[in-house]
Amino acid sequence: MKRITVIICIVGLLSLSMNAQVMQSSSQGSRVNRSDVESSNKPTASVQEQRLKDHSQNQPIVFQKPTIKSQETTKTGSWNFLPSSTGVLSGSHPEFYPKSDQTINYKEALELSNSSAERSNLACSQENPTNGFEVGYTTSKNTVQIIATDITVPADTDFTLNTITINIHSIPGVTLISADITLYENASDLPGTIKSSQAAVIPVSQTIIGNNNGYDISEIVFDINPVMLQGQAGLPTTYWVSLYVDMTSSDFGYIDSTSASVVGLPLSYSEDAGATWLPYPGWDTVYIFDGDCGPLGGGTVNCSEENPNDFTFEDGYNCSSDYIFKTANDLTVAADDNFTLEHITASIMANNPILTVNVNYYDDASGLPGTLIGSENSVSIDSQTIIGSGSGYDVHELQMTVTPFTFPGQSGAPTTYWIELSISDGSGGFVFWVATTSSMIGHPLALYDGGWTIPDLSKDGVYIWEGTCDVGSVCQAPTSLSVDAVTQTTADISWVAGGSETEWIIQYGAPGFDPNSEGTTVLASGSSNTVINGLTAGTNYDVYVKADCGSNQSIFTGPVSFLTSSINPGEYFVTTWQTTMSNEMITIPTTGSGYNYSVDWGDGNTDGGWFGDASHIYTAPGVYTVKINGAFPRIYFNNSGDRMKIKSIEQWGVNPWTSMNSAFLGCENLVSHAMDMPDLSMVTDMYGMFAFARKFNGDANFGNWNVGNVTSMYGMFGGASIFNYPIGNWNVGNVTTMEKMFDGASLFNQPIDNWNVGNVTSMNSMFRTAMNFNQDLNSWNVSNVTDMSGMFAYARKFNGAIGNWNVGNVTNMKGMFGGASVFNQYIGGWDVGNVTDMEQMFHGATIFNQDLGAWNVSNVTNMNNMLATAMKFNQDISNWNVSNVTNMRSMFFHANRFDQNLGAWDVSNVTDMTNMFVNVTLSTSNYDALLNGWSALPLKSNVKFHAGLSKYCAGEPGRNILTGTFNWTIIDGGMDCGVFSERLDVGSHGALVGTTLYPNPMRDQLNILNSSNSELESLSIYDLTGRLIQSYNLNGATIETVIDVSHLSSATYMVIINGNNGSTAEFIIKE
Repeated sequence: MKRITVIICIVGLLSLSMNAQVMQSSSQGSRVNRSDVESSNKPTASVQEQRLKDHSQNQPIVFQKPTIKSQETTKTGSWNFLPSSTGVLSGSHPEFYPKSDQTINYKEALELSNSSAERSNLACSQENPTNGFEVGYTTSKNTVQIIATDITVPADTDFTLNTITINIHSIPGVTLISADITLYENASDLPGTIKSSQAAVIPVSQTIIGNNNGYDISEIVFDINPVMLQGQAGLPTTYWVSLYVDMTSSDFGYIDSTSASVVGLPLSYSEDAGATWLPYPGWDTVYIFDGDCGPLGGGTVNCSEENPNDFTFEDGYNCSSDYIFKTANDLTVAADDNFTLEHITASIMANNPILTVNVNYYDDASGLPGTLIGSENSVSIDSQTIIGSGSGYDVHELQMTVTPFTFPGQSGAPTTYWIELSISDGSGGFVFWVATTSSMIGHPLALYDGGWTIPDLSKDGVYIWEGTCDVGSVCQAPTSLSVDAVTQTTADISWVAGGSETEWIIQYGAPGFDPNSEGTTVLASGSSNTVINGLTAGTNYDVYVKADCGSNQSIFTGPVSFLTSSINPGEYFVTTWQTTMSNEMITIPTTGSGYNYSVDWGDGNTDGGWFGDASHIYTAPGVYTVKINGAFPRIYFNNSGDRMKIKSIEQWGVNPWTSMNSAFLGCENLVSHAMDMPDLSMVTDMYGMFAFARKFNGDANFGNWNVGNVTSMYGMFGGASIFNYPIGNWNVGNVTTMEKMFDGASLFNQPIDNWNVGNVTSMNSMFRTAMNFNQDLNSWNVSNVTDMSGMFAYARKFNGAIGNWNVGNVTNMKGMFGGASVFNQYIGGWDVGNVTDMEQMFHGATIFNQDLGAWNVSNVTNMNNMLATAMKFNQDISNWNVSNVTNMRSMFFHANRFDQNLGAWDVSNVTDMTNMFVNVTLSTSNYDALLNGWSALPLKSNVKFHAGLSKYCAGEPGRNILTGTFNWTIIDGGMDCGVFSERLDVGSHGALVGTTLYPNPMRDQLNILNSSNSELESLSIYDLTGRLIQSYNLNGATIETVIDVSHLSSATYMVIINGNNGSTAEFIIKE
């Protein structure tokens, strides 16, 4: 007899999983031999009589997949996606990374498989293999791009999709959190109407299987809620699948794709989150779609399940009807089928012919026989044949016919039952059901000894269940359950019918209730929607729906959670969002745990039970008011997602926030109209809260916020370019870091001198590029600050008094006043004894000229560019102890006025003096003193020293020692022992008396007033790093001349005019 199996590959896989853990039972080790059995003739068997022996060998099961059809595929074209450094797609087809050189010769194969024999309703799959991880295309939620691929259902076949396997490329350390999986009808060879959508599906596994160009390749497996894809007569049917993935750290995920094989149609892509689709010829994604195939519209077919005999007869479990023991094997009914049992074949150990067989049927109870659901006594024994022997017993193969018994299946998932054989040889002898470790289908063999147990996870019975399968006859579960128009007491419920059914059962109740035994029932007929009435205001509910097909019912679909309205309007957190196209989605970004909230989306739709990100699609473009209520501890844009779509905060509500870290970071269009204040009592972290919120400028009560528990304000307003709200009354007494707090807040200029900053340890870049900030901070207690690097860098208007500061704990002042072009306050009394880094400290502080002679710089190691382009600095710093400094590169670069005697400096540890005095002219006497003083030190060899235009005379011996003994390379003005001429200082008019530059600041033009009628030869414009920006030939002009400067960027420039009577230089500001 040809036997056809109902059990598919998945059953075998389950069995392998079950074998992973071996459980002990009271019957373990119950092994008998023939003499023991013969001497024991009692109605109650001993433990040793439960089974024949304990054998622990495990044999792997190999499942073959017979190929049903195959066809050649073709490929053309190529395109890739590559995120820019900001994570935004650039261009229409930017490259992801170079393709691999590997190629694969491939044929499309739609495969159908089973686990022992065959049956018309088979496990089947469609697969497109990888081409050496050739390329990945962006399909992650931090972009609007989605990739879709097609599924081809063969002619005259229905296909139920159960499992999706894809490969995802990602940077090391980034993993996939979940994916929104959507199935579409076909529309002109592109994704069309949505057939099914499953949000935030969590993978059952993800395994790194390779690497390409520094990206990890992970194989991701999703078990989805099964979706029936109906075929059609005589022709194949196309559907589409898209996966919109959510990666950790809001990073990119790229779906593995290939040009080596295109199965069916090439992949399609959407650049607007699925609103429209485009094909891309020649490329397809890499995937496996697994599920079940059956005849079109269902039908009855022969089918069977078999665990074959390996003829070793290694063990057996007691199934004697004369004893208390019972033995049962499981039966698995495939998803969407009903199975009718008609024949049983079993291998039985006995020393006498079998006389009677009784059969009992059970449902499943957590992997064991449960409730008795049917039975038949004295079934017809068609034949019994001795096929071998084992453990002193003959092995009989019994073939039996039973009264047909139907085991109902369920929609979308297999169903387990158990069959017990109770057998007698008519003489009270022992009878055992043969057990094997060579193969296993479903669950291991079960034994009853006062209760059902699995004695040995490695053993299964030898049997064949034969009958017919009513394919596709199971009542199909509804899909796309949704809740709309929720009021205080009602909710509109709608769904999509899973098949042709017209009757449904709705079950609703408290969150987490069991719809099979709890809740309230509502019946619906004719139309796939209904209204639930009598709800309690302000209450969370779960709702389920299942189909009623008359003779049977589907499984429940759900739950969908919702919250009835009754909230005081003032309690909502209210924002507005803007969409610009039809069917555009917005997502409320969250992070971490603690969420359980509802959302009124402002278009008549409300939903609840959100425990993470909440998403919604708006049919029409427009501005929508979104109201959030419930447990919503954080909002987390973090410069990603829909940061450009949120428009305003209208109300903070009563929600207790737990963190504002990166809350609105990157929300460039955000403003606030809120009249209330957020509950910040639990907030300690405001890192980047409004960073790069370029339109944000506070709200009505912003200055009264309770920030008393906040410890971090790192980057809070960084890049918030118009923020200028008075926040001087904030209690910042617990804040420890204000690093980059106003970095790039170019309009901010509010008094904050009352702030208690006594606990702050870092002010790194706090006011960097805060172009308008100029407040008196002299009263601040900065005694705990250790890092002031870049604190006022490029704060071009800052000139506040800070001379009283206690900076005794500061170790880093790198770039502290770099580019602070108007700063000129006395800070000579500062205790800088712990500072180790003064690199670029006054670089570009073009008018700074305060006495720093008393500074203790003994711990400083780096003075690179310290006074570069500090063009007016000329203070006596000859007493500085620079003995630990190793880097003086460009220290006085373009500090044109500097002319001091540094001969007493101990520069013995300096290794780099490159460009130290570029464009600086020390007087001959000061330069001589420097050369002779330094040459007497134990210097580092091979130092490069630039002395600018300085000339020497009496310093020649010292210079020779430097270049000879220490092999220094020196650039200077050479030797000159003549009469010293007066130096030309920046800002003095030298010999060009009567030559004036105006206006200052300048805009589009610069005027040269030449009242002395000098012959002007040239004009040169330099930036504050000394880089020549532009030069003009004045051709001996003696009248007023106009220079076009409209092309210059806003900055401070040094302008030098050369004439026949000398030169002059001025600093000019370009607005």
